Amino acid sequence: MPLVEFETDASPEEVGQIRRSVVPLLTAALTLTPEEAEDLELMVSELVTNGWLYGCRRREGSKLGFRADVAKGGRLRVEVTDPAAPGVRVQRRRGASEGGRGLLIISRLAKEHGSERNWEAGGTRTSWFEMEIASLLPKESEEETAAAVSSAEAAPTSTVNTAALNSRIRHARPTVVVGTIGPPPLAAAA
Repeated sequence: MPLVEFETDASPEEVGQIRRSVVPLLTAALTLTPEEAEDLELMVSELVTNGWLYGCRRREGSKLGFRADVAKGGRLRVEVTDPAAPGVRVQRRRGASEGGRGLLIISRLAKEHGSERNWEAGGTRTSWFEMEIASLLPKESEEETAAAVSSAEAAPTSTVNTAALNSRIRHARPTVVVGTIGPPPLAAAA
């Protein structure tokens, strides 16, 4: 059973409402760190905004679906479903443009992200991201932790001859010569 799942009428007001209601709910349910909550808020906002802008804005009466659930490997998976539009791609920011960075932000913050089309459901598109959540990651048992500490303490230590290493690094660096490119300047006629 998902942590959160609903469908709503698509409108610009709903984008903010979804973020304001879903993020605190997931933060409390999953005991998110402040950094995780901030990343989640940003990615939810971008994903829902993209769903509205590219899937619903020009389709009167469109619905926007939202789903959040725990995925494998200590991750939270968030999905937004909208009427399918031509594929939305990560774009490079152009000039002082305010838009075009949503998927770029998600690609930097999420562990994974993507988009899937569902032709059986009337051509809908589901965009999603997964993020690691510290409280969902498997905890090491006390025995595993003790074994790791004792093996690290028992491991032989090695000494590094830093002077020899630094000498090799210094000699491996290319020599940089600053000058001009091209023929030497002509000498002034006397």
